Amino acid sequence: MSDLRYHFDPLERALHDYLEALEGVADHTRGMFAASSWSQGAADAATRLQLTAKRRDLFAASNEADLDFLLSEISERVRAGTHRVYVADEHCVEGGWYENHYSDDAWALLTGVGSLQQLYDAWRDVKRVIRAEELSLKARS
Repeated sequence: MSDLRYHFDPLERALHDYLEALEGVADHTRGMFAASSWSQGAADAATRLQLTAKRRDLFAASNEADLDFLLSEISERVRAGTHRVYVADEHCVEGGWYENHYSDDAWALLTGVGSLQQLYDAWRDVKRVIRAEELSLKARS
């Protein structure tokens, strides 16, 4: 069996990375969006994303929109649970520095959003490679 890390086909590599990222998303979104504090839109988007992940299918435009929506919802909640504080230090040349302090909910979201962001990045890579191949074919014809 060949190792895809050394495979030359960029589309095959991008699809491999996408499918790998898709694997952990179904369980992750089920746990993250199970709480009743999320809007119905976020819960519905997470459910649709879980179905796509279970089928191990390529995204449709609606799935991409769902992922965008979920990432923006998470980002908003993290932003709401973040407090920036100044830490004074007489030994610091600037007199101190700023730190972000997170609520427990914001921290849980911040540490858990990685799999969704990885999926988003992998899907963008697939689209970029497909577009590059389309342009290559057009330029060669």
